[in-house]
Amino acid sequence: MKMILVTLVIALSAVPLFAAQEDEARKVLDAASPSVVAIANLEGHGSGMLLDEKGLILTNAHVVASPLPYQVHVEAGPKDAPRHEVYSKVTVVGVHPTWDLALIRIDPQEHRATLRPVAFADRRPAGGELIFTLGFPLNLGKTITIGSLRVARRVLNDLSYLEVAAPVFPGNSGGPLLDGDGKAVGVMVFRVETERATGLAIPLTGIAADQFVPWNRRGREPGQAAAFVEAAQRAADRGNLPEAVTFYHNALARDFGNPDLYAGMGRLYRRLGREELAAAYLVRSLQRTPWAQESLERYRELGHLFLRLGRRGDALLVWQEAAAKFPDDCGRVWDDLAQLRWHEKEYPASAYASRVALRLNSPQGPQMSDLHKRARALLSPEQERTLLDRQIMIDEDLKKGKELSVRTRLRGEDFMTEACGKLIREFEGVQLEVRDASTSIGGWFALHDRPISPEEIPKLFTRTRILVAHELLGMGIRDRAVSALQDLLLHFPERPEAWEVRGILSELKKKEE
Repeated sequence: MKMILVTLVIALSAVPLFAAQEDEARKVLDAASPSVVAIANLEGHGSGMLLDEKGLILTNAHVVASPLPYQVHVEAGPKDAPRHEVYSKVTVVGVHPTWDLALIRIDPQEHRATLRPVAFADRRPAGGELIFTLGFPLNLGKTITIGSLRVARRVLNDLSYLEVAAPVFPGNSGGPLLDGDGKAVGVMVFRVETERATGLAIPLTGIAADQFVPWNRRGREPGQAAAFVEAAQRAADRGNLPEAVTFYHNALARDFGNPDLYAGMGRLYRRLGREELAAAYLVRSLQRTPWAQESLERYRELGHLFLRLGRRGDALLVWQEAAAKFPDDCGRVWDDLAQLRWHEKEYPASAYASRVALRLNSPQGPQMSDLHKRARALLSPEQERTLLDRQIMIDEDLKKGKELSVRTRLRGEDFMTEACGKLIREFEGVQLEVRDASTSIGGWFALHDRPISPEEIPKLFTRTRILVAHELLGMGIRDRAVSALQDLLLHFPERPEAWEVRGILSELKKKEE
């Protein structure tokens, strides 16, 4: 996409723009502009706000749901001489378990420039109050919009938003909603399609850094995501692949951690001929669930993408990983390995791989039999003796491979080999994430340190139990996770978190069926 220009525009507002209000806007712009950043990658862009001098940034989770690497455009340096800097060392730190919020971090040392964090208001704004949005809508550059707070508490899906009377466009997402002092009172999240210019913002009161969690612990909306996937499939069946991609993006915005959605998007990009984007999405899927049975086919698909990208060594790594993880069910992977070895003129390896494929009832049996004969014909007598010795041990090797796979998984290791683990974890085409959000947030805790009120205790309890259930599911202890979730519904059926619990239980039931 084009570089986002850091320009300052006073946008048309939803209220009459008198000279006094324009002066207010310029005051807000002067106070908050250096703290507002653009977040962009090949798939789109959004906005965010700096939280500290160390590069922590708050934005919407849907802005950074894409697995493709991001750049962050910052108005850095001293106030009297700001300069436009583009940061490429970006890490996703965590997401909020309920709200559409995420934390990312840039590395201040990348440009050794001063970063200026946003200031926070200490109250929720009141209805009718003059407010300002600041972000990067469309391709207009940095834009400030004047409006008013229409409703201080607009409940939608059990969450209480700020409703603003101001134009909100794609790209504003993740940017701050500001009061007249240029202090952040909310985070813009989306616009409501009505006759009047209306946007919704997430109130910052009650949002604390220690609430943020890794992607796989975030609340999910699988029902809504499934509806978008069905729409994507209909669009793909009509041949409208770009529309299908848009529907998948909407699905991801509602079920961020779902590895199936990343895999589906990867296949769409592959059909569009965007192999690098397809590889990034498949890698993200494997990062989420490296051991899932569905991942076997994703390793195969990723290997074929690597071949098309000229990365034969990486294709070999991921296919060997798949064969090692799923030794009983990987005949097609051994087909791929046999053919790859043949094209690399590694005839002993090709002959062995084709024989293993036949032993595992390869769907390409006749082709593998023919390949085995052709490869053996090119072996020296010594190579053929070695091959025969290895072939005699195939069943024993497969048995040992299965035992090793089970032990590796029980130890909690994601990958069979360090080489493949490094490739998937640190793939250069995928945005980096941290494993533990709490260790990477740093000093922002101090901004929201406050006593816990009695009203907050049930929320903290339910959220903690939900996180424990996610941990149990990740460990494969399904019965205890289900019991914990059912207990929550029994004792807290009216809590806003109950919809998330019902969604998890419904998804688990579908998998059983």
